[in-house]
Amino acid sequence: MMVAHFEKIPYVPGSQKLVIENLGQTVARDVLVTFDPEIPDTDPADRKVCRFIKERFAKPIPVIAPRLLLEDVWFLGVPGPDGKYVNAEPTASSVTVRMSYYGPDGTHYDEDFPIDIDLLQFTTTTTASDSPEQIAKNALTELKKITNAISTISKHATK
Repeated sequence: MMVAHFEKIPYVPGSQKLVIENLGQTVARDVLVTFDPEIPDTDPADRKVCRFIKERFAKPIPVIAPRLLLEDVWFLGVPGPDGKYVNAEPTASSVTVRMSYYGPDGTHYDEDFPIDIDLLQFTTTTTASDSPEQIAKNALTELKKITNAISTISKHATK
């Protein structure tokens, strides 16, 4: 069984990746993945990652093995003027991923997965004070203090 969903990208605030996954116990064959709305065309000079997603799914994939994940950045969050994340990519926040494929016995499957960035974007969570993420934030804060102290000492020592 093929599925499509969004997942948050660890350590990249406000960003999500598209995940296409074979949850079945057998291979999926001739997997055609399409998007509604379609991924827009972009100028290669714009350096948008959606161009690579479009290329990746331009033709049927011969075989997707069980548990194989296909992951692509879909929503590259950058802070907007109101502080909320906006997408730096021209991909839609709400999209239907359509998959057409064959099972190993020749059975044909057509499945639609309507997915939306908002489902995960508005998630509430907490971070423990002893989590690796919080320890790294605290270390960075202390490192900045040390850097400022050294800079101040250096300025006074050269006088």
